[in-house]
Amino acid sequence: MGIAIDSDRLRLEMARRGLDGRQLAELARVTPATISHALNRRRVGLNTVRALARALATTPPLQGADFVAPQGEGAER
Repeated sequence: MGIAIDSDRLRLEMARRGLDGRQLAELARVTPATISHALNRRRVGLNTVRALARALATTPPLQGADFVAPQGEGAER
């Protein structure tokens, strides 16, 4: 059992910060496989959710990223 991550939102937040999966994994101190699981809608543990939230909260969005990052559901990738 675990927590389902909103993978579309995670992708959006990664894009806004210019992060790929490896970079987010490093910042969150989790494995790249864990990021892959979250992005592929597999459940992850509470500690992982906390680590991802902390990593994203402490990495500011790139200036102007909202103009080019995918927005909302159904956004083309």
